Amino acid sequence: MKISGFIILLVFIGFSVFAQSLPSGGLGLTQKEWELNHTSTGQGVIGTMYDQVEVVFKNEKVNQIELNLTIPISVEQAKAFAKELLPRDAKFVKEFNPLDDSQDKTKTRDYKKAFLYTSDFLQGEFHYQYNEYQNPVGVFRVIIALGNDPLKASLIKQQNMRRNDNFANCNDLNAKFPDGVPEGHPSYRPGLDRNRNGWACEPTPRSP
Repeated sequence: MKISGFIILLVFIGFSVFAQSLPSGGLGLTQKEWELNHTSTGQGVIGTMYDQVEVVFKNEKVNQIELNLTIPISVEQAKAFAKELLPRDAKFVKEFNPLDDSQDKTKTRDYKKAFLYTSDFLQGEFHYQYNEYQNPVGVFRVIIALGNDPLKASLIKQQNMRRNDNFANCNDLNAKFPDGVPEGHPSYRPGLDRNRNGWACEPTPRSP
């Protein structure tokens, strides 16, 4: 009995070490890899439930993860939850408001922020997004998902790398572009877009 118990302990430790060595905390893992540290608790609306987390598998790999809560968490907690499930080589590309993307309006009208990442492990782009309400204050739902357009993040990343004009401040930018520049312009960067409306250094601030 002692020997069999010791063998079980070794197997458990082996699985734990293996899980920690995986290239992702969730997104992109196979179902078997995901279930090393998670136990199914039934069927959800669009996927399989693991406690409060709903997971959608595509081609036997984790394609989407949703956290749905009855008691809200803070934005910081929502971001921390999402980042734990991203691939370890995830590289941040951009932050955006889904409402500004006409293709996503019908799907993401409740979401206030989305974060675009790219990863060599996943060979594509993915994002996480969350909704945040004022009454009561907090986040009730977080989604981590593979993107529909694998080239989108890499193209944005290449565009950012090709910037010729990386202005230090709005005074420098406005000297060349008096009306400011929209998101997508080579000289646009979030640090110059104080009100997060997708337009950097505009003389008359536009509504976000």
